[in-house]
Amino acid sequence: MGSEMMFRFNADYYEGEKGMTIPEFMEFEDLEPYLEVYKKDFPAKYPLEMSKSGIAGFFNSLESVVGSLIVIPYNRESPEIIPIWENEEIMDRLRLLHKWYSLGYINPDASAMELSAVPNDTPIRSGVAWRGYSGYSNPADWGFNVKTSIYDGPYISKNTEQGAMTAICAGCDEKHAKAALRYIELLNTDRKFRDIFAYGIEGEHYRYLENGTVLRTQDGIERYNVRLYPFGSVINASVESVSENFLSDPDQWEKVFEGYEQYGIYSKSGGFVYDRTRKEDIVTTVTAIWSNYSTDLRTGTSDPDLIMPKMKAELESAGLNELLDDIRSQFAEHLESIQ
Repeated sequence: MGSEMMFRFNADYYEGEKGMTIPEFMEFEDLEPYLEVYKKDFPAKYPLEMSKSGIAGFFNSLESVVGSLIVIPYNRESPEIIPIWENEEIMDRLRLLHKWYSLGYINPDASAMELSAVPNDTPIRSGVAWRGYSGYSNPADWGFNVKTSIYDGPYISKNTEQGAMTAICAGCDEKHAKAALRYIELLNTDRKFRDIFAYGIEGEHYRYLENGTVLRTQDGIERYNVRLYPFGSVINASVESVSENFLSDPDQWEKVFEGYEQYGIYSKSGGFVYDRTRKEDIVTTVTAIWSNYSTDLRTGTSDPDLIMPKMKAELESAGLNELLDDIRSQFAEHLESIQ
């Protein structure tokens, strides 16, 4: 339900060889010493090699209204509709990315690279998950031990909550509608039932370990390796361990929700959704303009202080201010209606 952004480190190199500490939490800018030390040891490599997607969840610190171009900051006392360049924290991070690109920490072809082409031995990657998530950490997947450090979140809003919802469309008679409701009930109350959808057939595709977590078999990995969320809530399934030697915490969800209570940054927008029907043509045009620039920005390829003014002029010519006025008008009506 919350969006937490993190960096994933080669712990064997940073903690084992270099004696550096990978903290549980860090600031975005705290990444720089880790980039610097790796580049010094391996001048021909890129410690933050990335694809054209850039840093995972880079704009998740802002609640989306029109993509990542028009947003609502979480951390302002009163919720406001703003274009992306009016958020100074994001601008500072974009400047940092460009600095890191210029220093050779990011691969020069990042803006054209597909995610599948990023080498597995890249010492620092980004991710969006939750504290305690072990899916990034299996040494067998990377060739080294991995530790994660959360630099942002958890942010909680309609954007994140909608991704945590499960429903079925049951356009049917009463008998089958009741069956559909029963199915949803079982997914949320019967862990064994939920695990079948998540992991397959017990003994064939997975087995339970002594600590209560699940381990997929090789047959399960090859023939029933589905994502958990299409069938129902992830938290109602047993937690998966990546190996017998790398166990997950079976109580990780209790700790995740404790983290939401302790660190959660909640939206003040009241679930606002912009009705774009009156300005659909402008939305389409400005979204296309933003997409022309956003890849270079989020990979550090472009200098945001040079690119943003040019992009802003194009957006304003395409009707951005008219669109902002319409969104802000709807937003004001929405806030008044929920008071």
